[in-house]
Amino acid sequence: MQFTLTTDYAIRTVFYLAKEKQIRNAETLAVNLGIPLSYVPKVTSLLKKAGIIDAMEGVQGGYYLIKDPLKIALWDIISVTENTVQI
Repeated sequence: MQFTLTTDYAIRTVFYLAKEKQIRNAETLAVNLGIPLSYVPKVTSLLKKAGIIDAMEGVQGGYYLIKDPLKIALWDIISVTENTVQI
């Protein structure tokens, strides 16, 4: 099975936010994860829709996990990023 770039970026984002345990802005995510800055909003909006992350607006804003990292299954991420997965 081959995943889309969106899924790859989403997995990286969740792991990074779990490791950092604090709010990270889009630019920080892009630089540290090797994701194009223009792609960060697409990935984060999917993760927000899944209830995995949330965003804080403003100068000190950014993205953060709202779900316990130990309760996030890989399937939670794949199911919102992949259109063709069938089990």
